[in-house]
Amino acid sequence: LDDWIEATRGEGAWFVSVARRARLTLGPPPPFEELTGLHSAYGLNEAQWRATSALHTRCGRVTSLRASIWDYRSLITGGTAWCLNRYLNVWDHAAGVLALQEAGGHVGLLDGRSYVPTLREGFLLAAQSETLWSDVAALFAPALLTTAQK
Repeated sequence: LDDWIEATRGEGAWFVSVARRARLTLGPPPPFEELTGLHSAYGLNEAQWRATSALHTRCGRVTSLRASIWDYRSLITGGTAWCLNRYLNVWDHAAGVLALQEAGGHVGLLDGRSYVPTLREGFLLAAQSETLWSDVAALFAPALLTTAQK
């Protein structure tokens, strides 16, 4: 697309193209029932998928872009409001987490741990705000954490 997102810890996130450079700042999201979220079945066991699929109807729309680079771009630019991932590959999340946090978003694991690039297991939730993160976590954590071993 001949544009990109830049972020430096403590210096913000920026949308950059040949024509402009604009600071990215996330505003308050619309009501939960109107939001688009990103969640893939990839890596979920059958019990997890059944449990979370039943919850998707409580959200405005749930889809998958099938690539973390697009997930974070969509979150940071306001196209989607939250994203829930099963795998914690550093190449999928480290840069996107930094950019989202610098734009005002919130990231953490559903079990309460903070994200660090050395983590390899867990369910990572990224959202446009801490309040939204809490709402999405309250919805999905019970379904995913109680079915993890089934």
